[in-house]
Amino acid sequence: EACQPFGQHSVIGVLLNLREDGPNSYTLSVFIDGVRAGKPQRIPVHLQGKALFPTITFKNMTLAVNFGKDGWPLKALPFRCSMFAELSTANQELSPVVVVADRSEVVVPVGLPDAGLYNWVDKFMEEHPGFLELSERSLQEWCLKSGLVRSPSDDSASRDDPDLASFGIGLEETVWRETVAQFARINGRSVLLANVKRGLLQAERQEILRCFPAAKKVAVIVMGEPNTSFKGWVHGKVRSEFEARKAALQQRKGLAEAAGEELSAEDLEAPPEPALDESVWYLPRSSDMKDMSERAVALAYSQFSMPSQAEGFDEVKYEWLQEEAAKSLLRSWILERKARLVVEDLTPGPWFQSQLEAWKQARAAFRQGHMDFKSKEDADLEETAGSISLEGIKDVHNADGKGTPVYANFKYEDWLLLSFRYELHLLAHAFLEDVADPDRPGIPEEHVAHYFKLYLRSALEPRRLGVTGLEELLKLLKEPAALTKVETGSRILTPKLEKEAGIEEFVIAVELFRRDRVRRIDAGDESAQLTFPRPPTKQAPVKGKAAPVKARPPAKAVPAKAAPA
Repeated sequence: EACQPFGQHSVIGVLLNLREDGPNSYTLSVFIDGVRAGKPQRIPVHLQGKALFPTITFKNMTLAVNFGKDGWPLKALPFRCSMFAELSTANQELSPVVVVADRSEVVVPVGLPDAGLYNWVDKFMEEHPGFLELSERSLQEWCLKSGLVRSPSDDSASRDDPDLASFGIGLEETVWRETVAQFARINGRSVLLANVKRGLLQAERQEILRCFPAAKKVAVIVMGEPNTSFKGWVHGKVRSEFEARKAALQQRKGLAEAAGEELSAEDLEAPPEPALDESVWYLPRSSDMKDMSERAVALAYSQFSMPSQAEGFDEVKYEWLQEEAAKSLLRSWILERKARLVVEDLTPGPWFQSQLEAWKQARAAFRQGHMDFKSKEDADLEETAGSISLEGIKDVHNADGKGTPVYANFKYEDWLLLSFRYELHLLAHAFLEDVADPDRPGIPEEHVAHYFKLYLRSALEPRRLGVTGLEELLKLLKEPAALTKVETGSRILTPKLEKEAGIEEFVIAVELFRRDRVRRIDAGDESAQLTFPRPPTKQAPVKGKAAPVKARPPAKAVPAKAAPA
């Protein structure tokens, strides 16, 4: 009657009505998520007018209490009423203890993945015990200290994003972070928000600042080589760990000697002396877990940025490198990954889709036009087709006005050259179009095969043209792309022709290439001969017992007739 059942993440409001008049005077009401959950309960007469102290008892649950500091309710009620912290003087009895609260702080550390940020957080928390660390790793530690048992962890877990789902209590949701942030804000706690990705993304930083409107907001940049103070802290930690292990070994030896126990050589092995010099920047890792998973980095790194006071920070501190050097380091770090990592979730855009469809239609038209021309079986016409002028041609299907196509004498090799040339042309331009990033002026050499399959839905196979790699393939094709060396020393695939180059231009270029090869072969240059391996011929199944089939001789390098590949 007083309160309906409530569930996980519910916000329970308790309303005390101290008015002397009205139907609900001197009553207590319960609200769930801003909605009345039961009938108002009358306060006993002997307690009316007395000082009431808010008391909450609970069991087997986690509870955050809001007394209304700064008038912030967790869930708004249908009407306006004073929060507990806003009680009027007439309705309160003050204790003789006066607490003066200083302005709380929100510290957001910003650093690169696996470059000491969480070590810096550990040092900061040692030096500032009054701060509350708000992070996924701290929540995980709270769970373990509370006795929660976790199932086997996901291999993709990281310090930024540990596998909280393994605890099986819904912690993978973001509600916990919002709840703890509200708790810290209401109680005036100073907070350190430790998360590499959230610190590096402007949208995430702004969301953090929005949660703490009244606190002093400080961004701390920890990038580059640590300062002397931090290195000294690291070296001291490593040395203390070493001394603790030595002491434990001595204690173990003493206990074994007293008990007459003989220890193995492995048990007697002393811990190695740590080598501590200027090259030791961070604490040794106890596991292979990274600050961010590789996928998380790949999805977010291109948007990483430095915080500024324009975002709403009251102060931006540079702990290790100074501002310009830190910005330069971040810029170099991003460029290095843009050259090394594929663009996650990239999809072919409208321009490529329309060009690919036009290419499919053109190939069908070429195939039909080639078959129609060859069906005439006119040797003289085929010979004259190779001497038609290619200047100013407007229709590659009718080069001479008599129905002779530019591709009249194309063989298997020529169709294959045309396909590779045009598809690489489309790929090189489509990548630039869809990525739209001035830091990516081309496709990294190691990623060309990946993007070729993504866009063309087929594998890039240079061996179909008798070569073994991309460099040899481009050398053979001559057009339409090239491998260009960039500042990092790596190479990228860049287009050589204009984006608007039409399919007809490629057909004419392949015919010119074919004629040049014919002239060279006629002059005795055997190196001009193209010998592309043919795919195996599929034979139709034969009913009954198959008769022995005599092997056919290998096909000639340049067959008499061929349709587009």
